[in-house]
Amino acid sequence: MGACNKTQPKPQPMKAPAPGALPVAPPVGGVIRYRFSAPASTITFAGQRGINEKHKGSFGKFEGTILVADGSPEQSSVNVDIDVASLQADDPELTEALKSPAFLDVAKYPKARFVSTGAHRGGDLGATDTISGNFELRGITRPLDIPGTIHVRPDGVDVDAEVVLHRKDYGVAYPAIPTSVIGDEIVIELALYANRV
Repeated sequence: MGACNKTQPKPQPMKAPAPGALPVAPPVGGVIRYRFSAPASTITFAGQRGINEKHKGSFGKFEGTILVADGSPEQSSVNVDIDVASLQADDPELTEALKSPAFLDVAKYPKARFVSTGAHRGGDLGATDTISGNFELRGITRPLDIPGTIHVRPDGVDVDAEVVLHRKDYGVAYPAIPTSVIGDEIVIELALYANRV
């Protein structure tokens, strides 16, 4: 009888989002949580200045979680917070320019955030999966679909993805330089390696 009356542990509820956080669509079923961060994972970017001058960079500080229900990529939720001030470009002067008020204004908007609202199989350019959600940059939030690949391992999840952002969608107009000099498209590449927690 004593064993029958043993109190069963209560399932732990998901933590409520932090104040100001975007809503997350929680996966259904048996949810497993995974966590990732730099430097094991990478978020890089590439853009163009002038006709043939291309530049690359990366973010040194970010962290996020991946929730997977029933081992299914279609029931995954990928969320990441990026420390924009950790940006480093391949040119020191460009690094300072990108952090300035004319571009990302990291003093006023130190964080960027992606909160997914769902995922589905297939996507642009032959992607096996697409993660849909909302991306916040410079205080502006817009819906964003990220095509890539979600690979669920026994002890972790890998996400390889690439997405193109249009800087003017997020208020990065930089009027002091003609539009033709600074490319509008910024290519973001994500290589996320999350471990189970």
